[in-house]
Formats: sequence, C-alpha cells, structure tokens
Amino acid sequence: GKPSKTQNKVKNATKRFLEYREIHDLELRLITPKIVSDYIKFGRTENRAISTFRNDINYLGAVFEFAKREGYLNNIANPFRGQKMTNFKEPVIREPFTDEMIVKLIELASEDEELTQLIYVSYYTGMRLDEIFTAKLERAENIRVFNVAEKGGKTESATRIIPLHSELKKFKFTEWKSPSSTALGKRFGRLKDKMLEELKIEEDRNKYVHHSFRHGFSTILLNAKYSELEISDLTGHKKSNIGRTQAGKTYFARQSMSKLFEMIESIPKLNV
Repeated sequence: GKPSKTQNKVKNATKRFLEYREIHDLELRLITPKIVSDYIKFGRTENRAISTFRNDINYLGAVFEFAKREGYLNNIANPFRGQKMTNFKEPVIREPFTDEMIVKLIELASEDEELTQLIYVSYYTGMRLDEIFTAKLERAENIRVFNVAEKGGKTESATRIIPLHSELKKFKFTEWKSPSSTALGKRFGRLKDKMLEELKIEEDRNKYVHHSFRHGFSTILLNAKYSELEISDLTGHKKSNIGRTQAGKTYFARQSMSKLFEMIESIPKLNV
C-alpha cells in the first residue's frame, strides 16, 4: 500500500545491500547484526552520504519488520535497528547558481540547442531535471503552461501547472534528443564542470548541480515575499503545513492561474 516512490527507494536500498554481499538474494532470517555492522563499515569506507545510507538502513529495517508482522519471522531481533552510524561524510550543501554562472552556461551552450533549452527552462520554472524531460506544453485558461509530473512524482504535490514566463514564450521548443533524463543530466554535468573551470572555481564542483537552478528559483520567490506555501504550488514541494480533513484530504486549493503567472513573472530576465 505504499506509494511507488517509497517502493522504489526500498528496491534501491535492497539492491545496494545485495550488491555489497555479491549475491542475488538473501533470506531475511540469515541477516545478522554482524552482517549489517560490516555493511555500515563498508558504507563508511565508500564515503556514502550519511543521510542516504541512514535511509537505506531504515528501509531495510522496515522490510524486516513487515516480514515479522506477516508471520514470516518469529522472535528474531531486527538486525537493522540500533546500529550506530558515525564518521560518515557530511552532506554537501548545494548552492544556487549565480547570474554570472548562468550567463556563462548559456554562452558555453550557444551551439547546443538542447542544453540551451534546458538552461532556460530550468531557470524560469525551477523544475527538477526529470520533470523537465517529461513535462507537456499545454494551454490552461488561455495561458501556455507546463503540465508537470502528470502521472505523479517525487511528492504528492509534484503534479502541478507552471505558466510560461514571458521570456520562454519566445522559445521554439523542440523534442529532447537525449534518450533519457539521466543522459541529459550527464551532458549538463559536463557543461557545468566546464563553466566552473572557466570561472576558475572548479573546487566548488560538488556545490553546484542541476538542482542549483531549483534552489535559485525558490530563493528568488522567497525574496519577492511569497510564502513557502505559495511557492510550493510552483515547485511541487510537499505542503507539510496544510490543514487536512478527517478523511485526510487537503482543503487548500491551488492558487489562481493569474497568481501563478504573477509569481513566475517575478523571476528576473536573464541579462544575456
């Protein structure tokens, strides 16, 4: 009964654990605290990020608990619980791209229509890369919009509509040539690294990723005095502070199209 996003995280956590053991499968009853402890030591030597690794252990522990509740395991302590995870690397704090960085990215991508399109859409919408890859151009209330994550996404609020910024209306959008969002992301990663090298700040490589566009987008809207709740209608962030009925349904309606368009237009035009 869990969302597909959670199920995928469980599958990925399981896959990484089995790859570490170099086996295709493993009975839960054979997993001991020592095996898990050794896995944690391995994760530390591999410089795994503590937040990601802790989540993996929690998901694996949840699978173990589920098996116990269903009667597959009897009187066996959960080996994934109570494990200490210390001396892992600290998570990298991502930074938003500066105007100078974005201008340089556009300059370097001038001969590449696909990457140029990606940069502009990323800056003016704050969409995740996989959302940009699958978003559909449509009309809603006579306004051109991106229909984002129509089939669901990273959060319950991921499905949303983003009006086109006036600068994007000048664009002649083309189909993505890259076979997947991952392939497109790798191409952008190489462009981003080249940009940092030319600006002589390549030592900050880990601070800047495609998600930096998203950070910048949210920061601009916050500085324009919009609330996080208002901004979440454009970013698709989870609305954790929304009131809910007893049936669990939200009673916070999406803002009007005119309000969404007003927010989008508050993103300043790029000086290129």
